[in-house]
Amino acid sequence: MFDFCYDDITDLPERDKKQQIETMAKAEGGRYFDLSCGPLAYLHIIKSYSHEYVFLLTFHHIIADGWTVSLFLKEFIETYLNIFSGEITQKVEENRQFSDYALAKNQWSTEGKYQQGLEYWIKKLDDVQGMLDITTDRPRPLKMDTAGNIISLFFEGDFCQRLQTCAVHYKATQFHIILAAYELLLHKYSGQQEIIIGIPFANRNQSVTQNIMGLFMNTLPLCFRIDPEITLSTLVQITRKECEQSTAYQDVPFNCILDKISYVRNPQVNPIFQAILTYQIFPHYQETSLFKYQPLKIDYGVAKLDLNLWVEKEHDGLLFTMNYSTALFDCDTVQRMLVDLRTILESFIDQPQLIVRKLSLLSHMERSNLLLGCLPTTDISPTAVHRQFEQQACLIPDAIAVRCVGRTLNYKQLNQQANRLAHYLLESGLSCGERVALFMAKSEYCVVALLAVLKAGGCYVPVDINLPQQQIDFILTNASVRYVLVENEELVTNIPCIKVNQELNNMPESNPKPEQLLDELPAYIIYTSGSSGKPKGVKVNHSHLSHYCQAITPILAQKPGARYGMFSSFTTDLAHTMLFPALINQGQLEVIHLQHLSNPQELFDYLATLPLDCMKITPTYLAVLLRAPEASKLIPKNLLVLGGEKVPVSLIRHVRELNANCCIVNHYGPTECTVGVTTYKVPVELDKLQNDYLPIGTPLKDSHVLVLDTDQKLVSGKLSGEICIGGAHLAAGYIDDTEENSDRFNLIGERLYRSGDKGRLLPDGNIEFSGRIDRQVKVHGYRVELTAIEDVLRQLPDVTNAAVIQCQLPTGETSLVAYLCGIEESHQDIVQSELRKKLPHYMQPEQWIGLKSMPLTASGKINYAKLPLPSSENNLYIQDPKDEIEHRLHDIYCTVLKCSKVDTHKSFFSLGGNSINALQLIIDINKHIGSTLSLGQLLENSSISQLATILKQTASLMNSPLVMFNQGLPNNKPTLLMIHPAGGNLLCYQSLMRELGTDYPTYGIQIVNFNQDASHHHNIKSLAEFYLAQSGNIIQRTKLVLGGWSLGATIAFEMAQQLVQKTGVAPTVLVLDQPAPQVNIDDSVQMNKYERLVSFVRKVELFLGKSFNISYSELVLQP
Repeated sequence: MFDFCYDDITDLPERDKKQQIETMAKAEGGRYFDLSCGPLAYLHIIKSYSHEYVFLLTFHHIIADGWTVSLFLKEFIETYLNIFSGEITQKVEENRQFSDYALAKNQWSTEGKYQQGLEYWIKKLDDVQGMLDITTDRPRPLKMDTAGNIISLFFEGDFCQRLQTCAVHYKATQFHIILAAYELLLHKYSGQQEIIIGIPFANRNQSVTQNIMGLFMNTLPLCFRIDPEITLSTLVQITRKECEQSTAYQDVPFNCILDKISYVRNPQVNPIFQAILTYQIFPHYQETSLFKYQPLKIDYGVAKLDLNLWVEKEHDGLLFTMNYSTALFDCDTVQRMLVDLRTILESFIDQPQLIVRKLSLLSHMERSNLLLGCLPTTDISPTAVHRQFEQQACLIPDAIAVRCVGRTLNYKQLNQQANRLAHYLLESGLSCGERVALFMAKSEYCVVALLAVLKAGGCYVPVDINLPQQQIDFILTNASVRYVLVENEELVTNIPCIKVNQELNNMPESNPKPEQLLDELPAYIIYTSGSSGKPKGVKVNHSHLSHYCQAITPILAQKPGARYGMFSSFTTDLAHTMLFPALINQGQLEVIHLQHLSNPQELFDYLATLPLDCMKITPTYLAVLLRAPEASKLIPKNLLVLGGEKVPVSLIRHVRELNANCCIVNHYGPTECTVGVTTYKVPVELDKLQNDYLPIGTPLKDSHVLVLDTDQKLVSGKLSGEICIGGAHLAAGYIDDTEENSDRFNLIGERLYRSGDKGRLLPDGNIEFSGRIDRQVKVHGYRVELTAIEDVLRQLPDVTNAAVIQCQLPTGETSLVAYLCGIEESHQDIVQSELRKKLPHYMQPEQWIGLKSMPLTASGKINYAKLPLPSSENNLYIQDPKDEIEHRLHDIYCTVLKCSKVDTHKSFFSLGGNSINALQLIIDINKHIGSTLSLGQLLENSSISQLATILKQTASLMNSPLVMFNQGLPNNKPTLLMIHPAGGNLLCYQSLMRELGTDYPTYGIQIVNFNQDASHHHNIKSLAEFYLAQSGNIIQRTKLVLGGWSLGATIAFEMAQQLVQKTGVAPTVLVLDQPAPQVNIDDSVQMNKYERLVSFVRKVELFLGKSFNISYSELVLQP
């Protein structure tokens, strides 16, 4: 029974009729049905012209499918023609109705044939991933979004005739070829070999069902595994065979199959398949002497899946219509899909013996346009970077070149110190191209050392002092190191070690001129993670480094005197973006010391006094630092460069909230391409960023990037492929690794580096990074081969098997997870300890899960997709929090570690903590609990129960500014009382206290509860008087040392003066980084009057809790 309505729009203006019909059709398409009482079908007739009508026929899907609609139209037209001709005949009722079919279906589901069909589908789908990982224009929503659109492409009659002839040649049907082409399209767009497509089966096997109206259709998932090495002809045969086998079992309802297979539902996607092919070939268009009709194609704005391809007959051709999710795809992307589908079908027709991997979707013109960007723009190599630095040392000898923790070297001093060390190396016998290792903690001496090696014609090899001894030995041997430069570090080696901070006054200060210093000699070798478990040394020549510096300088666009913040270690080339451009462009290199990196508040205080103009940092580390109070002081004035990892847009929004005027650049590039190869400048309007992560941008000058498929052919702009890099920045290759060099540095018309990174070219010319092709990952900016960790784990005692994955956390961050077989819970700490001896810190898994056995694929390999994700259920023995403090700490631990429950007795690091989120943990604890814990305290007491004990012990002292570091021993040693700097806390003295040990009684004075209304906070004199009163009997000790750093020194001096006035006894005063009264400072190291004034203003701001908005540039411009 139909509900019927009629409208006449003949009087509407011509321009409004189409819009009105579309509006009415969409209204009908959005109609709600009441299944309990009906009706379930509606007919809306619209008279648009005197002899033209629009029929809007709306069925609920529960009573109709495509076959039903075809039957209805056929019967409707026949009835209409009969009435028109006066031949009214009585319709013969069918003997069987849909209700009969439904009853028979229920009975059939208990029979053996049904069970046989169910077993067929279970076997087919039991091990499938069921997720089409196609590259989208926008991130997939957390829940399915049904907003959609349609795009059509007509395939003319001649083409369809050729397609039909081709089908006969293949001994298949037109449908089989179209389905095979669709499989291949999805394979090309996703890179997956497992392609699952939903196929609506008519499910009318019995002749009695041919003329019954109702919902017989059953959409079933056909699973195809695309072998890139087979021919197109073979693919059609495989497709035909799969269709024939599945047709025999098309009666099994899809929901019954889902109930039986081990598939985890994902609210983001349709189960098992996200793409459908709907092939409906029945006459949509018919013309007689009485009338003609054709279907009305309306875009209802709905998409139930990612992609639904409809193939329908229209005139003498075929209409291909793609219904797609607008939450995922842009219109032009889907339009290109249909064009590419036609290209694939052309290949099936014309090149049946073409191998799948050799099929290209790129036109000749598109290929030519992409290759235009590969033409070199210059043939001249810039001057070597150390020579450029020498030129600047002549031009601005007194300008500050490098600063570290307040220590400075001007250009003249830095050049002279590097020259003396270079001459010493030459006199020691260093020859051009020989390797010199830098085994040093991060400081200004590292800059001296690497410049000295370059000046002497050597090649420097930075070595992380925190690496396990085994890896240090490997690097020194593999690189054939001649000398090792150290500062105060102790190294167990037979290679001669040279101290860079030794007196070399007898050495010449002139620029050395080593013989045969050519552009193609190596400048440095940096080691990255290797798949074999041993690091790979990447050799970068002088020409590569100077080309990079020349290309990145206009991107940085800093004025002379700008302050470049170097956060990364010298052992990674991330640091080079700040290091070399600063020294060759008259900048000041600010080496951010570990002391500041481990203490955000101290870092912010330091940068508030001497703000940066530009800096480079990894996104993960920046995100952690921005959690701390006063994080706005971290953001540089002009430019923030992010690199080493994917950059989340959420992080960019946070930065913009703190400093809307700071320019942000995403810098991408593997070590093999000399630091970086592409840059992306973040637009002012962040709404233009549609994805969760920033693009990696466009190539630097004299570099180019190609996106290639597995056959090393250029891919279409909408497809993903491997990012391959060429140009003047390309490194010389890996040292002593011919096999890896030939694999990674391919000669394809030119020398290209295969990065292993997956990406695609966006319509605006930017490149989008979308992950890895292999199992290499990025961890805090370091490249890590997961197989290398697995290999080392499998060599440990009792470990029978191991797997390592990088798990994506809900926040977008990542975590390394290790799965072990054969290890008991009680022995897990031993495994972790052994691994720390063999692999660097960034290759240590953060979470550990024990398994009885590894899930395997049919071929016997580890099935990484089936590994259980980390959760509290993976841990068998968990100690719960006991009191309020432990509960509060437990909540913070869970937030930082991204889990629901942790053991209060386990150390933070065994629970999955690392150096980055340890800093985040301290920030959060201090923020939410009001404590002043240091990173050092966490390292020594990292379990919840241990930290809770410390917090309880100090709770009674929270209201006193006096803090005891060490009680000291009864040995008559001097008592040290340190006063806080401008930030108000004592964290800056932690390293000093540890070095002093437990022999000395050491104390500190800090601000506990800052209150501007308190009388003692009004000036230094009253504050010093208050602190003396709060120090108790400490100030009465005979051997008293009052000390302080920065503002703390000023307060300590005032306290000493007042103590002299009261007692007549003068304590020793220790002044750190603050001019003592009436002491002259060397002009070369002191700040100018503007810097000093800004420094003073920053301290006053910190102390008073107010901002005066006074900048260095504003003061300089004052008359």
